[in-house]
Order: sequence, then structure tokens, then C-alpha cells
Amino acid sequence: MFKIEENSQKVGAYIRRLIRKRYDSERKFCKAYLELQGMPANDEETRKMQNRFSQILNGKKSIQTHDLPFVTELLGVSCEEILSAGKRCVPVSSHVTNYNVASSEDSKVWQEYIEREDKLILNYDEYGKSVLDYAFEFRNYKFLKYLTDNGYIKFHESNDTGFMYNFGADTIIKRRDSLHTDVLKEKISCSNKLRMNMLTLAIENGDFSVLDMLRARETPMLHFAALFITDPKEPEPYDYSEITEIIASATDEVIDYFATEYSIVRDKKTIPSCFLYQHLGDIIVAMIRNNDMRVIRIMEKAIEHNNNVLLRIKEMFNTETKNYMNQFNCSEADAEKSVIMFNKFYESCDVVRVSCFGRNKIIVANIIRANVKATDIRIKNTLSALNTSYDMVRAEAEGINR
Repeated sequence: MFKIEENSQKVGAYIRRLIRKRYDSERKFCKAYLELQGMPANDEETRKMQNRFSQILNGKKSIQTHDLPFVTELLGVSCEEILSAGKRCVPVSSHVTNYNVASSEDSKVWQEYIEREDKLILNYDEYGKSVLDYAFEFRNYKFLKYLTDNGYIKFHESNDTGFMYNFGADTIIKRRDSLHTDVLKEKISCSNKLRMNMLTLAIENGDFSVLDMLRARETPMLHFAALFITDPKEPEPYDYSEITEIIASATDEVIDYFATEYSIVRDKKTIPSCFLYQHLGDIIVAMIRNNDMRVIRIMEKAIEHNNNVLLRIKEMFNTETKNYMNQFNCSEADAEKSVIMFNKFYESCDVVRVSCFGRNKIIVANIIRANVKATDIRIKNTLSALNTSYDMVRAEAEGINR
């Protein structure tokens, strides 16, 4: 039981305060009112609605029963709260929340939430969760695809500032004015978590176009290693164990996708590099523990990659040694000491970098090994060959010019 506020001016003033909290202007509220009713929201109709509501807000007229369902929906409050001028507050079960929207499969609901004046979609709820957090919990891939396909969430491209440091994202959803804090944009711009969660769902749905868009095979460390002559660091701690387990149990097509070589592209230019997915060794470990015989084929791909890296290093070293001998008319021993300008093995991400004098020749590649024991003889032999190929590349890279 509650008491209705008989003073229409108090009721009108309270409604005006609610409108100002959620909308930039009373005009925008009236336009939203018309749209919710399915009526034309042109300038003339909006002006008429403004005139009608100005009488309610100024207390010259009482709010009508017909208006209450629409006003409560737009302002996110109960009828009791409006009729009592805020003295009686009742939880609103129909109040739109991050939780509700993330669990919906209705694109109209998503679009309306995106367009809300109060920009709830850019903020966290009382449980510290965003609409994206709930979407991943519900595995609502359709909603997440809707956001990316329509550009509301856009993942960093290789020419974006700071791309090598994080694989974050941005949003085109317009913030409120600077007096308000809309935190989601800042959260997603500097974190790899959103990308990895999206990547997980793309794997589950076999969506290779999204995997390509997310640059799924790339990692911040390998991107950094391709660009700079310094020890790559993980820009933020991230546990890759879940994603490697998911990939290890995925379809042949998904596993082959992550066992395919790639090069780093920066500013639309291909950087001399030859990488396999940085955590392919962990995928191999997971497959062996799962007694998945497909692992033999994946290890053979990794062996071929390691051997190719070794061959390229040797060929580059030998070719440039001969070029140096011819250019400076020196002995092979002297040339071998001078031709290599830089050689380094980065243990943090198993990357070898070798560059030669004078001709901008360079090899940057990672190599794969798997730290696990196997009982099946075929797996055991292939595993041994894999780790041997790793050791040979590392020894060659670290032993040059010594």
C-alpha cells in the first residue's frame, strides 16, 4: 500500500528529474516516447508531445493512466515511484539490464540498448559486470557477432598505435558528456581478454572469418618479436591453458588453422617472419594427454616448420658468407665472423632472430617443442623428432659466430 502524491507539481518535478538523469533533453525523451508507442517521431509530432509533457512536468496536468506504462519503461522506474513522487520505490522486474540484454537473442533489444541516452551498455552493473561479460557467460555468439559486424566493437588492426603491445578493441558507441564515466571503452581498449573470449566462441562456432579478423594465430609477444630487436614481454598476464585445451579438442579444420604458418603484417607491409601459433606446443601436450592420435599429424607439421627454419638460417648464413668473401676479398673464416650482425634466441617465446651484414637479410621465426611424456610408440617417436628439431634450430642460432 502506498500513498499517491496529490500535488501534481511535485509529481511533475520528480518526473523531470528522472528524465534529466536518462536523457540529454526533454525533447529527446518525447521522441523516445513516440518511438516506443510506434508513432511517427518527426519534428511536428515531437513538438506536440513536448507541449503535452511540459504541462505534466510543470504540474498543470496530472500524468494520465495511458502514459504510465510508457513513462515507467523509458525511465526504468515503477508506477508507484512516479505516482508517489519518489517516496515509494519498488523494484522493476522489466528494468533493462546488462544481464537481460546479454541473454536476449532479439536484435531489436540489442539496438535499443545501444541507442539508450544513459549509455548503460558502456558501464558495469552492481555486480561489476559489463554486457560483454554476461554475453560470454551465456555464450551468446549472435549478440557478439552483431556488435562486431555492425562496427560497435572493433578490434585493433596492425596499424593501430600500440597494437604490438595489446590486442584490445575499441567501440564507436558514443559516450555521454565528459561529466559522466563510461568505463567499458577504457577496459576493452587495453586488454586482450575480450579478444580471447571472442576467439573461444569463434572456435566453437567454426567461424574462420572471425578468427581471421581477430588474428587468432598471432600473439602480442610474437608480434613484438617480429618488429623489435629486444626480448619480447607479455603485455598483460593471460592464462592460455583454457584456449589451448579448446583448440586441442576442436575439429580438424580448427587445429590445422592453428598449425599453419603465418607472417606478421604491419601497416599493410609483411614483416620478414615465419611463425606458428606460439602455444602450439601446449596444444600438442593436451592432445597427447587426451590420447588424440591426430597429434602425430600436427607434430609432423611442427617438425617441418622447425626444419625449414633451420634450413633457412643455414642457407642465409652460407650465402651471405660467400657474398662477404667476394665483396671484401677475405677468407671464409673472417667472413663467418663478420657476416652475422645479430643473432639471438628468445626463450620466453621460443623465437630465433638472425640478421646479416649489408643486405638487410633477416630471419625471425619461432620454433615448437612439447614438454610431455608419451606411451604410444608412434607418438613417442614423433615427439622425439619434434624436440630434436627444436634443439637443432636453437643450437644453430645460438652457436653462430662462436
